[in-house]
Amino acid sequence: MPQAQFAGYYVALDQGYFAEEGFDDVEIVPSGGDIVPQDALIAGDVDFAIAWVPKVLGSLEATGA
Repeated sequence: MPQAQFAGYYVALDQGYFAEEGFDDVEIVPSGGDIVPQDALIAGDVDFAIAWVPKVLGSLEATGA
């Protein structure tokens, strides 16, 4: 279950706000378990990710980026 802080993204998707702005193929991919947002972004599996900054920096350092 998504955290309440992300509710706006789900409401925007449900109400068609992304499509109104030209983002017709938006899919929200919840993280957790095997999905690490910054790793999915680095791998090119997603175009946008939200993650905790220290985790992102650690992932960048680990990949040499």
